[in-house]
Amino acid sequence: MPQAIAAKAPAAGLDLETLRTEIDRIDAQLLELMEERLLCSGAVAAMKAKEEGDQLRLRPAREAQVIARLADRATRMPRASVTAIWRELMGINLQAQQATHIVIHCPLQPVLVTDQARLRFGGAAPIVAAGTPQDALDRARNREAIAVIEFSPLSNWWVELFHDEALTIFDCLRDRHGRIVALVIGRVAAQHVTSDTSFLVLGDGALRRRTEAGDKMRTLAICGNLRLCVRHSAAGREAAR
Repeated sequence: MPQAIAAKAPAAGLDLETLRTEIDRIDAQLLELMEERLLCSGAVAAMKAKEEGDQLRLRPAREAQVIARLADRATRMPRASVTAIWRELMGINLQAQQATHIVIHCPLQPVLVTDQARLRFGGAAPIVAAGTPQDALDRARNREAIAVIEFSPLSNWWVELFHDEALTIFDCLRDRHGRIVALVIGRVAAQHVTSDTSFLVLGDGALRRRTEAGDKMRTLAICGNLRLCVRHSAAGREAAR
C-alpha cells in the first residue's frame, strides 16, 4: 500500500494576509514542479521514438499506474480530483512530446462524448470532428491522432479492426452512470494497454475458446460471426463496481 502523504498544516494564529502569502508560495512551487515535469517529457519523447517508431507516445498503462498510486497516497484530495488533475498534466505532457489530435465521431451525443474526451486527454489536446467512423480510424492509422468513436450496440464500424494490426481499442469513455459512450482507438502497442480492461474483436470460435479457458468476456456488439467484447481482469472487475 503506498504511503499516505503527510500534509503540514499551517501554524495556528496566522492572519489572513500571511495565509494568502503562504498559498502564493505553494502555488509558485506547484507551477515550478509542473514545468519541471514538462521538461522531462522531452527526454522521454526521444526515448519513446527510438523504442516504438510509429507508435503513439501515449502509455495508457503507465498513466493508470501513476494515477492509482497518487490517488492511494492522497489523504485529503478526492480520488476523482487527483485523477482529473493528473489527466490534465499528462495531456499537456503528451502534447509537448508530440502534437496529437483527438479525432471524434459522435453524431448522437456530441456534447457528452466531447466533454468526456476533454477530461480524458486534457484541455491542451486539439479536437477534430470526423464525419464518419472510417474517417476517424483513417486519421488514427495514418497521422498523430487518437480516434474517439461514439459507441452503439447497433453500429458495426469496429468490424474493420478485426484485420487491422496497427490500431488498438485501448480505452473507453463512460457517462456518469458508468455506461460506455465511446471507444478510444490508436496506434498503441499491446504492452502499453492497461491489463485491467481490454477490448477485443473476436470470431465466434476465438470467443468460445477464450471463455472456456476462463477469460471473463462480455459481448458489447455483434456483426455476423464477429463479436466486440470487453474483458475485465479481477482488478478491473473490482474497480468497475
